[in-house]
Formats: sequence, structure tokens, C-alpha cells
Amino acid sequence: MHRQMIYLGMYVKLQLNELEAFLVDTENALQSRCDHLVAQLSQEAAALPEAEREQLLGVHGKDFRRLTESFPHFLRDSFLLSSFSLFEHGLERACDHVRNALGIALPQSELRGSGIARAQTYLKKLAGMPFPDHVPEWNEIVHYEAIRNLIAHCDGVIERSRDKEKLRMYVLRKQGVLGTVPGLEHLELSEAFCVEMVATLRAFFDLLTGKLAAAILARSRKVGGSAPPGLRQSRGADSGEAVPCETADGADFRADYADTSSIQPTSNLLLTLGS
Repeated sequence: MHRQMIYLGMYVKLQLNELEAFLVDTENALQSRCDHLVAQLSQEAAALPEAEREQLLGVHGKDFRRLTESFPHFLRDSFLLSSFSLFEHGLERACDHVRNALGIALPQSELRGSGIARAQTYLKKLAGMPFPDHVPEWNEIVHYEAIRNLIAHCDGVIERSRDKEKLRMYVLRKQGVLGTVPGLEHLELSEAFCVEMVATLRAFFDLLTGKLAAAILARSRKVGGSAPPGLRQSRGADSGEAVPCETADGADFRADYADTSSIQPTSNLLLTLGS
């Protein structure tokens, strides 16, 4: 169970890295297309009379709006939904691993509430495990959940949200990376906010899974067991902190989370080029 917790942390980190790379690459592609469109229209417009120039710009106005407004908006909203869904699922899996490790009969799905608060209650209060909700990242993540719900259930319109006052205060605090469409109070995410968000999710989940793995190992030692194969005490690590090392059966635990398309990109590329 210790190793499963550690590999869960590795898997979520890997997937968040992939999502971030997708975001940045797509943002760059949209900007490149926009720059190309502007350069092309500028060249064509320079050779036209004023009346025809305005007509040319009117014809291509929709393309420019898509590249600068609609497409980035859809991309960033989708990115937030995907990233937070991955994080939330990771918390659920962490609860499952703790339940199995400690022999808890009640699954976290039986608790009241939903989302990250239910996982927090399960791990901290029911299982008695360390849950770092005192760190600044957790407060940010609580706001991310409110934004996720806003996008998923209110189409991003703050006035429709039951958390509208909290969201308004958060938008004011995050000026520069969050904003609203004038007159509509429609939340607009920036690329910078999305990158900041995924870094926060990654840092918190890494901290959480490290603490949970160490706590499970400490309890197993207290019961009379020793560190199972595949775990060793890391130099410089906190007392009781378990880290993975190579064992014959280590692949069995990695297989639970291994995404071969992500872990072996070079091999897949060679197969593609050779086909």
C-alpha cells in the first residue's frame, strides 16, 4: 500500500505535466496562427483602397475573434475541468489506498458531501491521517473547485453561482490572471492562471501522498511489521518516510498507474516512424 500511494503521486504528477504541456503547446499554436493571420491581412490591406481594406478586415474578423477570444476561452475552461477532475480522482484513489491499508470498512463514497471536502474528511477525521489543509495551496484549491463548479454548472457566469461573493473576492485578489467580461460578469481565465493552478495541484498532491505513504508505513511498523520490499528510508527524508526502490515485484505496483504512451514515448515514436 505504501508503494501504491507513492506511485499514485507519481502518476497524477505525470498526467498533470502532460496536461500542462498540452495547454502551452496549444496556446502557442493559436498565437502563431493569429500572428500569421495579422501579417497576411496587413500585407493584403496595404495594397487596397480604404473602402476595400475595411471590407477585407470585416471578412476575416471572425477568424481573428476565434483565435484571440473563443478558442483560448474554450481551451482554458476545458483545461481547468480536466486538471481538477484528475486531481479529484487522485484524492479518491488515495482514500481507497488508505482504506485498504488500514482495513477501514466504510468507503469514502458513503460520507456526506462531495468532491475534495469529502476526501479531506475521510482522510483526516475518519482515517486519522495527515492532511495538509493548513498550507496555502489548499486554500487555492478550494477556490479552484468553486471555479470548476461555476464553469460546469453556471457557464462561467458568476451571478448564477451560489459562491458568487467568494468568487468575486477571489477575482479581485487574482487581478492580472483572472478577469470577467465587462457587463456580463463572465469569468475569463488566463494562460498564466492555468499554469499557476496546475503547479498548485501538483505541489499539494505530491505533499499529500508523501505524508500518507509515510503515515501508513509508520503505522505498519508500530503494529510490528517492517518496511515491505520496495521501500527504504531515504537519506534526508523525514523519519518514517518511504521512497520506492527497485524490486522484482515493483512493476506490479507501477502497472496500476503506468501509461505506456507517456512513460515510453521514445519507443512509441520509433515504432511510428518504422511503420
